[in-house]
Amino acid sequence: MPVANCSVEQVAYRAVMYPAFRLSFSAVDDDSRIENIQYFVGLAPGKDDVVERQNMYSPVIVVPRTLAGGVQLYFTVEVGNAENKTVATCTLSTYDITLPQGLVIPSYRFTSHPNEILASMAYWDDSALWPTQWRAIGFEPSVQGRDESEWESFNSQMFSTPPTGGTNSLDNFATPQIGQLVTSPLEELLNLTQANCTTSCLRETRCQAFDYSAARSLCRILSSSRTSSTRLATVEDYQHYVRLGTGYATQHLFTRLSLVHNQTFYINMILRNRLGHAAVVSSLPVLMDMTPPSPGMINTVSNDTLLMSGCSASSAQLCFHPTPINNHRFIVDGPMSRVVFNGHSPLSDLRYTHVNSYVSANWNGFSDPETGIWSYTWCVGSRVGECDIVSRRNPHAHLLSSSAWTNSGLARNLRLADGTYYVTVQALNGAVYGGSLVTTVQHTTGLVVDTTPPVIHSVVFVSYNTSSQLLIFIVNASDAGSGVSTISYGLGRSSRDVAVQQWRSISLVDTGMYQVIATVPDGVMTWVRVQLGNQAGLVSTSSTSTSFSVDISPPSTGTVLDGRLSGQDIEYQSSPTMLCVNWNGFVDADSGISHYLWSVNTSNSAFTALPPVKRLSAAMSNDCTTLSTALPHG
Repeated sequence: MPVANCSVEQVAYRAVMYPAFRLSFSAVDDDSRIENIQYFVGLAPGKDDVVERQNMYSPVIVVPRTLAGGVQLYFTVEVGNAENKTVATCTLSTYDITLPQGLVIPSYRFTSHPNEILASMAYWDDSALWPTQWRAIGFEPSVQGRDESEWESFNSQMFSTPPTGGTNSLDNFATPQIGQLVTSPLEELLNLTQANCTTSCLRETRCQAFDYSAARSLCRILSSSRTSSTRLATVEDYQHYVRLGTGYATQHLFTRLSLVHNQTFYINMILRNRLGHAAVVSSLPVLMDMTPPSPGMINTVSNDTLLMSGCSASSAQLCFHPTPINNHRFIVDGPMSRVVFNGHSPLSDLRYTHVNSYVSANWNGFSDPETGIWSYTWCVGSRVGECDIVSRRNPHAHLLSSSAWTNSGLARNLRLADGTYYVTVQALNGAVYGGSLVTTVQHTTGLVVDTTPPVIHSVVFVSYNTSSQLLIFIVNASDAGSGVSTISYGLGRSSRDVAVQQWRSISLVDTGMYQVIATVPDGVMTWVRVQLGNQAGLVSTSSTSTSFSVDISPPSTGTVLDGRLSGQDIEYQSSPTMLCVNWNGFVDADSGISHYLWSVNTSNSAFTALPPVKRLSAAMSNDCTTLSTALPHG
């Protein structure tokens, strides 16, 4: 009976699209000559579901043929003579018909660090990989991409234990990527901190990665990490952590680079397996950004400088391995700038307000053509550039997309004292590795909070001319907060109404003396009323302490009688040098009788008097005068 043995291997250094296997056998039969040798291939011992029976005409054959890849194959050699047959089985753990595969993941797609970059690399293949692979950085995703860093070797030995750190350390994991791996987890653990999730993964021998949501305190333990056939989906705040030292997963820090602004580069990796198959695996493009965001129209600035602030440029700054360049543009704007505005009305600078329970601001014009605006912060202080009233905050933190940003901020539930407040706005771009580049604009136009109306100390009536209708009055007022901005006057029948004349706006004068044309009805007691408004929109009203009236009609005529005795009219008298008169019935209903004038006439012409005209008080009703020349008899 024949005795047979076989061996099989995939032929190395052939093109991956033209694979071949080498099958050899040996057989001995001491009794008779071997007459028939056949082989077949299957997915299980003794099966021919991959390759049906084929004759072998040589102890060693090389067969160029594409077989099923990625599974174990069973090769069966059947040897027989005229009387008996014997079978030999040999296996091929996998038949490699693909190039090595891998994934190069930059720690972040945008960087502000010109000298270094961090990347995670994962790689796999059906066949064994060489222990040494190659990496480079260049301007194209190919074997030619070595402009910034020449090809250099690295060890691709498969790890089985964590390379660094303790069991609770994130040093055992690559830089987290935003998103959740689209795959079924080994398990989901609720109410865990990130540290507890890290520990759970390290304790699970099958864990190659985990997803974690801080908002939900949810940990997803994964048996696989990101590959070319899987993807990350952006879900809430999930981040994906790949475990280092599990399979072929390593992290690489490239140093001694000389990246320039607005330059796109790729991290390239050459993978080689022991069959001689080689593939270039490249990262997505990484963009270098060395300039902070540009503001809009900034005029008459008092300060515009570039600072090296590292990771302390902003409390909201994304920062990993701080850049050594000047990463913070610091601007103190001027009165003609059009970037930061007080209040919530777009592009409108609110100067005064009487509301002290909230404060708002808006901004416009920030841009970053390289990495875009990642975030804004704003704050309010009692002095330019300070944040002692409203701390620095991101007004869009609750929004999922920048398309919903309003570029405005509102802080409520405040108790602002009267005074002036100043807004500061920061724009941060999307560079993460090296840190976000930041532009700070300190707004020097203050917002005045004034909760008190103007103080009217006095309103004094001076005069009214009935002919020209010129009314003159004096106003003494002040406003220490926002200043008096408007004045109106009115005329009323009392100190509380404007029934005679409604409010009319007039121009402010420095002297406080106002001259206006006003129509005042005859005989009406009239008060001058004044209304003052300040810049914050608060109003005070006051009036004169006394009224005035206008009388353009003469008194009603009474009766004039000769003689001293009231009510008696004499026709004769004996004294040639004494004349007496009495009167009654003179009335003025509007303004009353002020005084009387009387004289003696020798004709009907008024006041062609022999003695001088005499002025008497309104209380008098008779009077006598002595003539300097005696009257003639008759």
